[in-house]
Amino acid sequence: MFKSVSARSLFVLSLTAIGALIAGCGDDSSPTGGGGGTTRPHFKTVSINGNSFSPSSLTIAVGDTVRWTNFDNVTHSVTSDAGTELDSPNMGNAAIYQHIFMSAGSFPYHCKFHVGMDGTVTVN
Repeated sequence: MFKSVSARSLFVLSLTAIGALIAGCGDDSSPTGGGGGTTRPHFKTVSINGNSFSPSSLTIAVGDTVRWTNFDNVTHSVTSDAGTELDSPNMGNAAIYQHIFMSAGSFPYHCKFHVGMDGTVTVN
């Protein structure tokens, strides 16, 4: 019927199973979930406070994400000066808008509600 299993065989089998479990629980450091040793993209933050963007100028790498948070009690937007790269919805207090920059370049933007409220993201 059943063959007896030695203590050594059980021990080796247990270690193999534990090793497989540990390997499956490793940190996935790739942005797409495939491993390979690449690092995750970085997040940069811009605060909207006092009718201004802070920082108003930001330099990031391709693939980085910028997250704008409105700390004012009035509505703001993050709107590209030219093109449609940045086009947030109207942002009330505590609203967050984020964008992943997938190409290099300079991306000037403004708030469509407040003249003189502007910023630039430079992507290298």
